[in-house]
Amino acid sequence: MGGNFFKGAIALGVVAGIMGFTNPPQELYSEYASEKLLAHADKIACEKISLCGSIDSLPVAARNVIKNQILKPAIETSSQRQNLGVFSIYTTEVPGVAKIRTLGAFGHFLTFSET
Repeated sequence: MGGNFFKGAIALGVVAGIMGFTNPPQELYSEYASEKLLAHADKIACEKISLCGSIDSLPVAARNVIKNQILKPAIETSSQRQNLGVFSIYTTEVPGVAKIRTLGAFGHFLTFSET
């Protein structure tokens, strides 16, 4: 019985180590969130003013300018990261636009709350 507990503790330690090593940094979150907000803006443009696909139809260079020079800096200043070691919880609030809560773990992000 003690051998199984020891093996379980080692396995749990290995998983926690992997999670800690792959806990995504703020920079990757900013990239993820800017893409998410760009898609959100396209959805709003479609619903409110009937310009469906307007942002998606922009040239790549224009999308990159919007994403890198407008959205990323806004996200970096309006986001808070709770680094819990093995994973992080990011909260981004853009007044009048969206509040997004995202879990970052294993090098990936999962948005679990969006208002």
